[in-house]
Amino acid sequence: MVETEQHQEPLRHAQEAAEQAVTSADSAVRRLHNAIDEANPHDILSAQANLGHAINQVKDAMEQLQNFNNESYGQQIKLNLQQLDQTLQELESDDNTYQFPKQVR
Repeated sequence: MVETEQHQEPLRHAQEAAEQAVTSADSAVRRLHNAIDEANPHDILSAQANLGHAINQVKDAMEQLQNFNNESYGQQIKLNLQQLDQTLQELESDDNTYQFPKQVR
């Protein structure tokens, strides 16, 4: 029993990383939208950097889960990967939509 739990520990870590990545992504998007609503250039730049970090977190979490994406782990991994893929698409869309003019400092 203990051996089985130890074997599944890396999977649990990967799933926790995926959950954290989604949470960070949601926070980054909210922060960006708030900064844009307030029209604060400093906050927008900071939020965009935060969004870039969230994109990297999602990509890393997807990579970790890909290592477990096989028959023995089944549907849960597929659902996690789908959620991460959707989150990544939304993040990249927001990142591309809210580009800050280069001349503003």
